Amino acid sequence: VLSSSLNSASSVLYTRNANQGGDILYHTILNLKIESASQVGNFSSYALFTSFFGRIENINFVNYQITTNDLEDQTLKTKVVVGAIAGLMSNGQIENVHIQGNISVTSTTNPRTKLYVGGLVGEGSGSITKASTNGNLSQGLQYAAVKNNYSSTGGIIGKSTNMTLDSILNNNQITGLGHYASNAATYYIGGIVGYGRINTMSKVVNSGYIYSTSSAGYMGTLYAGGIIGLQTNQLGSVSQVYNEG
Repeated sequence: VLSSSLNSASSVLYTRNANQGGDILYHTILNLKIESASQVGNFSSYALFTSFFGRIENINFVNYQITTNDLEDQTLKTKVVVGAIAGLMSNGQIENVHIQGNISVTSTTNPRTKLYVGGLVGEGSGSITKASTNGNLSQGLQYAAVKNNYSSTGGIIGKSTNMTLDSILNNNQITGLGHYASNAATYYIGGIVGYGRINTMSKVVNSGYIYSTSSAGYMGTLYAGGIIGLQTNQLGSVSQVYNEG
């Protein structure tokens, strides 16, 4: 479990501007940077936790920066997962966690592998409650190949394998994956979830603008949605969902 205690006079290092968002009653991690991948088995991860199956709660991140500087070195992996909290999440729990910062997926000169990119989680299952993202999630141009087909991007999670979402706000401006040339690749992009199945979803808002790709990029087949790019299954109820991006 990663958690922070309530603020007290003895524990406050600086007075945070409430306009930065998050929960001002709890502590904040400042200026965290991730620029190199962690490699586990057949995948690579750019995230606070490469593989996450625990609980993180009651914490804010301000000026958090993820830049995939060595993405070129990950082309032999079966997938690359990118998220502020978790690259790959397995029945983990995220509660009252708020991110202000940027995620930048760099361009590559060789055909890359599959990419799952999310504001909080790259790929996974579990629950996310009372969480928000605010900043920019951008992706450079790539060379299309069979191995990178079916990549996905979401403001909260790139690929959901069974996620419960409650009281969620995405305010990331999202620029999706693009290619240098015309191609037949299929790609998914959503304000909350890029692709996959969900358990339940309640009180979920996307207020971030979504751009399918940069102005110079080419797309094949695109599934795009203000909330979900492509939903493959729904196990429970969905209520109070709103898109204004």
